[in-house]
Amino acid sequence: MENYYALIDWDGTVRSGFTIVSWAKFLVKNKIISGQIIKDLENLFDLYSKKQLTHDQLAEHSANVYANYIQGVTVDILKGQAVLFTESDRFHLINLSFKLLDYLKDRGVTLIAISGTPLEILSQYKHLLALSYVYALELEHFDGIYTGNIISNPGISETKKRLAESLIKKDWQVIVAMGNSESDIPLFEAAQIRVIVNNSDLSIEGNNFKLNDEIQLKTILDVLEAKITK
Repeated sequence: MENYYALIDWDGTVRSGFTIVSWAKFLVKNKIISGQIIKDLENLFDLYSKKQLTHDQLAEHSANVYANYIQGVTVDILKGQAVLFTESDRFHLINLSFKLLDYLKDRGVTLIAISGTPLEILSQYKHLLALSYVYALELEHFDGIYTGNIISNPGISETKKRLAESLIKKDWQVIVAMGNSESDIPLFEAAQIRVIVNNSDLSIEGNNFKLNDEIQLKTILDVLEAKITK
């Protein structure tokens, strides 16, 4: 059997909603950062809901807001908070996507998450869901303290494209990509089978499927089974 890989977005694809908002509220509740971040993020997401921001713009601006508020927090404190947050966050996982990931994992497909979710959170889920690699929003830190600068933001399509292209150059067989927004198009373009989760408005060319119910999940699994075992 060939070595197959899956490229997976996170927010809205594996986890419902936007992790960065829930994570920010958690940090505010535990008095790690200022409560003003909630209002700043909600303003951005309101603009996005009104289609005054693209998904790429939302990913860029929300990351900048988050990095600014995290400035001065220690790495150890944030990692400790991430462990606690993830324990209470699991109920946000989308059941159909979770079943698809389980199938892929059981078939030996390497799972790679590429997302604008903060790295501290996705690193916790890496172990919980047996993800092989995670590429997530990474913030700069110096002497164990966050500086407020961003190292990488894979929530933006340009970064997703660069990462996907780097995998293709290594001759990895990307059997499937899962996503839910236009920012995920570079992941879809790299994959043989494209799975759009909970977004009926998103349209892409090629061999694509919608994942909104159990019937659609079975169809996707049948297609993948035929591809993997041929």
